[in-house]
Amino acid sequence: MCFPNEHLTQLQEFCYNLPRIGISKNLCIVLNNKSRIDYHECHTFSEGCPDKFYFSNTAYKYPNCAMVKDGCFLAEPSCTKQLLKPPNSIPTKQVDNYAWIWIVTTLGAICISCIPVCLWFIYHRSKGTTENGSILTEEIPGAGPLLLTGDGLKQRLPQEHDVHLEHTLPGEHLCEATAENGSLLTEEITGTGPSLLNGDDIELLPQEHDLLLEHTLPGEADGEKPSCVHNFYIACQEGMTSLIEDLIKDCQNCRVSKNSLNTDGTSPLYIACQEGHNETVQVLLENGADVHLGENSEYIPFYVACQEGHDEIVKLMLAKGANINSGKTDGASPLFIACQQGHASIVQLLLNNGAAVNLSREGSFTPLYIACQHGFEKIVQLLLSAGADVNIYPNTKMSPLFKACGGGFEKIAKMLLERGADVNFCENSGGSPLFIACQNGHDICVQLLLSKGANVNLCKRDEAGPLFVACQNRHKSTVQILLQNGANANALTDTKLNSLVASCAKGVDDIVKILLEGGADANAPGALFGYSPLWFACNNNYYSIVEMLLRHDADINQRAEDGSTPLSTAIDSGNAKIVNLLKRNGAKM
Repeated sequence: MCFPNEHLTQLQEFCYNLPRIGISKNLCIVLNNKSRIDYHECHTFSEGCPDKFYFSNTAYKYPNCAMVKDGCFLAEPSCTKQLLKPPNSIPTKQVDNYAWIWIVTTLGAICISCIPVCLWFIYHRSKGTTENGSILTEEIPGAGPLLLTGDGLKQRLPQEHDVHLEHTLPGEHLCEATAENGSLLTEEITGTGPSLLNGDDIELLPQEHDLLLEHTLPGEADGEKPSCVHNFYIACQEGMTSLIEDLIKDCQNCRVSKNSLNTDGTSPLYIACQEGHNETVQVLLENGADVHLGENSEYIPFYVACQEGHDEIVKLMLAKGANINSGKTDGASPLFIACQQGHASIVQLLLNNGAAVNLSREGSFTPLYIACQHGFEKIVQLLLSAGADVNIYPNTKMSPLFKACGGGFEKIAKMLLERGADVNFCENSGGSPLFIACQNGHDICVQLLLSKGANVNLCKRDEAGPLFVACQNRHKSTVQILLQNGANANALTDTKLNSLVASCAKGVDDIVKILLEGGADANAPGALFGYSPLWFACNNNYYSIVEMLLRHDADINQRAEDGSTPLSTAIDSGNAKIVNLLKRNGAKM
């Protein structure tokens, strides 16, 4: 089997007798001990780890699965492209003679080799049953992609000994199955198209016990008898509705169960809902699949249908009585996950059918909160129309309004304020909706909040206010809006920093100018240890800011607690231009 790596620069190759192998999620296929298949967990991979069941012929979709050094390996020479040098020129007539000789020789060899094969085929076709009760299956009419259907091939032994032949998926080979005193011998089925089983491909030896022809899939313990449930599971994943119907109808003795769980805890209904196979889900439900299977676990069929946005499946499940509020172990409801994923049509369906609009996930995160966080305007509108509480907040105390303003979703913020959201409600560290909007430079939200009565000087617990954080993050236009609405330009944080010092230290000329023109005191104490705005500008070699501060009467000789002055720190910084400027304006050591 060969498949390319993620760069399509080389092929991965290894030998195995099944061209398509089922692989569980979070596993990569590797080769162990020559041609023996093994699996490698990929939870720690940074990318490319499969998050659902897949087949080996799609392994190229998961780059890291083709890069496991100790299992997967570079292509064998047989998979590489060989470049052949063109032979020396040969006369056309001689080339034609060689070609005819080669064609005649090849055809003769093929005809001679076919004679024993034909004789062997005729001999076996003439046999009916063996003396010891062995049975030869009869040729299956037709050439569909599925090998064995309920009526396509069923050869009964004496009444007490049934032989059950299951379906195999397209492109697979039959595997050997054994019982206590009987065995099933299979011969390899070749070809590039769908595999077909004819009368000479399978032979049953003495049968004292029933035999079950099945495929072993990943996740089964070594030595454990394969389960028909796994084949049923794959059929549900692939949406093979006709096969599922046949299995339910004809293979009751094969332990097919619509409600059995796979080794990872998923059910046939769950995987069909996850993959969005509408007809498969309908067939399963009509044949008794438990719509409530997996509730209060991680694998709830109805939940995953809402998560993946499969509207028709959600409707089918609701019609069959699915619990509309049944959540996962962390309390996340179907409505919550639909809001998180942005599936507005699913949200509408759930609300129309009575979903609890304020049901919170663990930590008190509501559907409205998560919709505001992601900026899903239509979903927020649906939730508010259904009565969602705008002032329910999680343990962090970040309200829906806080999340909307933090993301710059002004239309959502406006809807929340119109529904009565608390404009000055602060999260655990003291940040208000206005604070987070200023921190991120969302001017429209800032203006909206101020127009609705937001406190322009409401500070966090560290005393950093909206103006300080706007200056710190270099949001010039936001600083202008705040100063125009009465922000205190000289407010100090708990570390004795003010907005002017922060801007001088960062060298943001425009904001320094706005602050000075907006009333900031050039000599106000603005840092620990008495360092002035002018000291910071000199220390960091910001010549233009030094000029602005001097024009606004900054004290050129102000000393810090360690005795340093603007001039001494300029000398230490080695900026002769600033040193000369300070001296011209009367600076002293």
